Amino acid sequence: VKADWARRERRVQLQLDYGTALMSASGYGADETVKAFDRARELSAGVGGSVDRLTLLYGIWLGAVTTQSFEAGKESSAALLAEATQSRNGRAIGAARRAVGATLLYGGIFHEAKRQFDEATSLLGTRDDPDLARRFNGSPRAAAYILGAITAWITADFDAAARHAEEAAVDAERAGDA
Repeated sequence: VKADWARRERRVQLQLDYGTALMSASGYGADETVKAFDRARELSAGVGGSVDRLTLLYGIWLGAVTTQSFEAGKESSAALLAEATQSRNGRAIGAARRAVGATLLYGGIFHEAKRQFDEATSLLGTRDDPDLARRFNGSPRAAAYILGAITAWITADFDAAARHAEEAAVDAERAGDA
């Protein structure tokens, strides 16, 4: 029974890794990427807390926000934030807030998106976290900064847009994402 459990956990992790690789290779909203995370969700049923739920929910959020609707993106980013908050991991919460902010940005709710990006960069700190970058397809801090720059630009806060863009470039270069 223990070997079967370990095999199931490994299968879910392999499926999550496959989905994460497809994000870069095929795109966030590509059919095969969305299907990979849907399959990971199916496989994780009954496996329990050992599953990397944050990676799973992040992949589901990306599929929802890129291929479905604002409401689907909002719902899935809220689930990601709830899971991250339950984990009590500040950096994971920061990455989830970046997802919430991106959803709000795409939905045109700019001032709340800006607040989420500011909170995300604060929670993500200044040091790189290779594991977090692997799980969230690149530096979540650099992504929060660049999305914050776009939000600032849209709201005509050009000085903040320039600062955030510079921070994103520095952060991406430091993380090896540039």
